[in-house]
Amino acid sequence: MEVTLGGEEVRFSAHVLQMWFKNLRYDNRKDLAGTPQAGRLCADARWKMRLLQVSAVLCFAAVCALQDPDSVTSIFREDSSTESPTAAPPSVYEPPVPFLQLLSSQLDVFPSEKVQFSCTVNGSSDWTFTWFRDKQPLNTNDPDLSFTAQQEVLTISRVSPAHAGTYSCKGHDGSKRDTPDSNQLELTVYPFIPKPTVVQTPGFDRMFPGESVTFECLVDVSSEWDYLWYHNNHEIQVSSSKTYEKASIDLSDGGRYHCKAKRSKEPFYTEESTAATLQVSEPPTPVLELLSPWSDVFQYEIKWKRDTRGLRSVSG
Repeated sequence: MEVTLGGEEVRFSAHVLQMWFKNLRYDNRKDLAGTPQAGRLCADARWKMRLLQVSAVLCFAAVCALQDPDSVTSIFREDSSTESPTAAPPSVYEPPVPFLQLLSSQLDVFPSEKVQFSCTVNGSSDWTFTWFRDKQPLNTNDPDLSFTAQQEVLTISRVSPAHAGTYSCKGHDGSKRDTPDSNQLELTVYPFIPKPTVVQTPGFDRMFPGESVTFECLVDVSSEWDYLWYHNNHEIQVSSSKTYEKASIDLSDGGRYHCKAKRSKEPFYTEESTAATLQVSEPPTPVLELLSPWSDVFQYEIKWKRDTRGLRSVSG
């Protein structure tokens, strides 16, 4: 058998093939037909043919390796028509978007309250951050501002109206890559500390023992308040409800009532309200008064007239 590789002829000897076919000759004896010996002969023949095919491929591969080593692997492909998968394109780095979060309680606050924000990148801590208010970098020299080591937490220790605005942040890693801007949070700062109002119901100037009265503490801005109640400047140990009710008052309940409100973990307090005065006294004693000019009277006689004419008299 002759094969041309790279312009040269390669000749395989047929002696080996003749040897194999000699051992695979078919026995025509009819007395072996259908016997176990015939089955074994056929099985042996199939295995020897398979070994012959493998040996021929190995010999051919060895010759190819001498001519072109890069072509050897192509002989062992199961399907030479199958193309190699296309290599994936190189990935493009997309920096993560940081997440801005409020750590304190409210975004509408009053002067002197404490506010905290955090800026984080999901799944990584190798970032430092820059902070912005109304898209301008924060003034890090502000004595009311402080940051953690990597500036991931911003604390405003005593907020003022100058700190109001829209906050955002941006991250930077060690290779000087920047993230996009984070989401935004708007901080509202009221210009004053609120002062509650106390409303008394019913609004009588004077009340009597056994009657009921209700006081309500009203704060007209923001929400999430807890309330503190005072009677004659002593705190009343009741729930933090905005209302304080006495179902049956006594003389000792008279006096001045006022309230104030608080909120947050590090409590911020409102101013104290103006006091409402509750007057409690014993009910008055009725007085019976004689309106006629005499105190001793006789059996009465009444005469009725109509048009100057006398009518029937009534005696009593």
